[in-house]
Amino acid sequence: MRFDFSMRTISLITTIITITDTTSNGAG
Repeated sequence: MRFDFSMRTISLITTIITITDTTSNGAG
């Protein structure tokens, strides 16, 4: 089972979403 891979992927996606959301708020 690739639990570690899943957790790293979820963390990466969450980070990207957070950065995108912050950029949108800063630009808008």
